[in-house]
Amino acid sequence: MYIPQEKNIVLIANALVKQTSLVGVRHILNEPLEVSMDLNLIKNLLVEIGDRKILDWFFRNEYQPTTKQLDEVKKWNNKIVQIDERGLFTRLLLVELDDYSKRVMGKFHSPEMFDEITGLVNFLFKISTKRYGQDVPLDYISQNIKIGVILVGKTSKILREGVEPYLIAFAYKLQKQLSSIYAIQFNKDILGVTSPENYEDFVETTERLNEQIKKHFQIRKDFELSYTCTDLQGNKRKAKITHYIPEYVP
Repeated sequence: MYIPQEKNIVLIANALVKQTSLVGVRHILNEPLEVSMDLNLIKNLLVEIGDRKILDWFFRNEYQPTTKQLDEVKKWNNKIVQIDERGLFTRLLLVELDDYSKRVMGKFHSPEMFDEITGLVNFLFKISTKRYGQDVPLDYISQNIKIGVILVGKTSKILREGVEPYLIAFAYKLQKQLSSIYAIQFNKDILGVTSPENYEDFVETTERLNEQIKKHFQIRKDFELSYTCTDLQGNKRKAKITHYIPEYVP
C-alpha cells in the first residue's frame, strides 16, 4: 500500500514531538490540552522544514479534523494558537513547564497540578489577547509556579519616563519572591516612519533597560531571544524576550 511521503514525515514529526517535548508533565495534562500542545509543536516543526506540501497534508489530515471535531481540543487549541502567535509558546510556556516538571518530580500526581498548568495557560492567553490600554494580570503565583511578566511597549511611557517605571515594576516582582521574570519588548517599526527621532530614543531606552536591571538587581539572565510574532491585528512585529532568574539572598 502506497503511503504518501508527506504522511511519513508527519508521522516522524509526531513521534519526535511526543518523545522529546512536555517531558515530565504529560502524565499531569488531560488529553485535550496535551493534544493541543502537540499539534502546535508539530506545526512549528513542519514550518521549519519549509515544505508547503507537507504542511498542507498535516493541516488537512490531522490538524483541522482534530480541532474541529473535538470541542475541548478546539478550546485549548485556540488559546495555544494565540500564545504561539505572540511568540510565547516555546519561549515562555514550554520553558516554565520544563521547570515545573523538575519542581514536581517525584511528587504524587494530584488534580491541583493540572489546575496549576491550566492556570498558567490561561494567564498567558490573557496576556496574548491583551488589547491596547487593557489591564491584565502580569504575575502568576501558585504553589509550584511563580512567574512575572513585564511588557515593554507603551511608547509614550518610555519616551516620557524612560526605564524607571520598569525598574520599579521589576523591584516589586522581586518582593513577591518570584522564581522567573520575563521582560517582553515590542519593536515600534511604524514609529521609525512617523518620527525617526523618537524611534531612536525608544530603541536606545529599551536597550538600556537590560543594563539597568543587571546593575540594580541580583539576578541571572537565563536567555535573551529576538523573534518575529503576529499581533492581534495580524501584523508582523519584531520582539525580544528576556528571561531573568532572581538570585535571592537567604
